[in-house]
Amino acid sequence: MTIYLQVLNNVVIQVFIADSPDNLITGPGITVVSTTDNNVGIGWVYDGTQFTAPPQDYNNMWLLIQGERDRRTSTGGYKVGDYWFHSDDISRIQQLALTMMGANMPSGVMWKTMSGAFVPMTPTLAGQIFQAAAASDISIFSVAEAKKAEMLATSTPATYDYLSGWPLMYGE
Repeated sequence: MTIYLQVLNNVVIQVFIADSPDNLITGPGITVVSTTDNNVGIGWVYDGTQFTAPPQDYNNMWLLIQGERDRRTSTGGYKVGDYWFHSDDISRIQQLALTMMGANMPSGVMWKTMSGAFVPMTPTLAGQIFQAAAASDISIFSVAEAKKAEMLATSTPATYDYLSGWPLMYGE
């Protein structure tokens, strides 16, 4: 196994361990480089021959992006119809259980939404909530990855705007 690095604008944006680079995604401006150095990681600078550790600002900003991603995932909720449903871990487990019950779900269950309104829970609604949760997670994760790439490509990571451009969450 070899360590392969995707490099964009002289900055490592992804690290892979693979037998060959054949299946790694490349695109405009992205090159794939191999290394034997286990320490090289995301944010490291590549000058064409050697890697250097990133300034601390890159690491700090990536932590801020991850924090915003996680906050939106766990507290932002997801919208189905006119209502927003909770996205914290306990709610997700309950929603998954309702989805798994399907037609065996007890009738008459009233579900509290993020606004405080109660709606009748049905197998159809449980499925819609499950789908909305998956779509929300994918969207939020994709934005975080795009923000990471943008931040790594800038020469001023400490001033990168990591708070704009996210999918809407409850209350926004």
